Amino acid sequence: MTSVLYLYDIKNTKTRTEGGQMFNWKKFIDDFKKSKIVDNGEKYVFRLSNPYLLHMTVFFGSIGVLAVISLINSIENKYYIRMSVSVILIGYAVVSLLKIFLYKIIIEKDYIKYGKCEIKFSDIKTATLTIGSVTRTKVGKCLEIISNKKKEYVLRLNIHNPIKFLKIIENRIGDKFIVTEDV
Repeated sequence: MTSVLYLYDIKNTKTRTEGGQMFNWKKFIDDFKKSKIVDNGEKYVFRLSNPYLLHMTVFFGSIGVLAVISLINSIENKYYIRMSVSVILIGYAVVSLLKIFLYKIIIEKDYIKYGKCEIKFSDIKTATLTIGSVTRTKVGKCLEIISNKKKEYVLRLNIHNPIKFLKIIENRIGDKFIVTEDV
């Protein structure tokens, strides 16, 4: 069971925190239900949202810069263990930044593809829009997809234009799409 931090604003409506940012779940659900999208069955590509991209770029960029400074200092003073740790940290920062910039979710006519996973719309048993546990300490807006093969996929909705993404999926899978209003 995950613990979730509830906050109450002036109007006494329940609000939750997502990665340090507050969002109102009811408002998000209302915006989702009110929006209309024309789906032509074409290919759609969704990338990370700009605030999330900026946040992660600053984080991994600072790790990389500090590791480079440490590497330069350890080369001058011949600290070999610190030098190897610095090289590992630089590699970690570069790989993480590449993953962040290359991350995308693609919706084709018959499937959703993200990373190495490919989910066919015909194989989806249910898709639930909910607030879920992203990591042990963070909660966020998620789309939980359960396939007919009993596999569970959790797509975190930290992407640009999540309502359009959800509406397209709702249009393509129909009644299998479930919205959890009270969490």
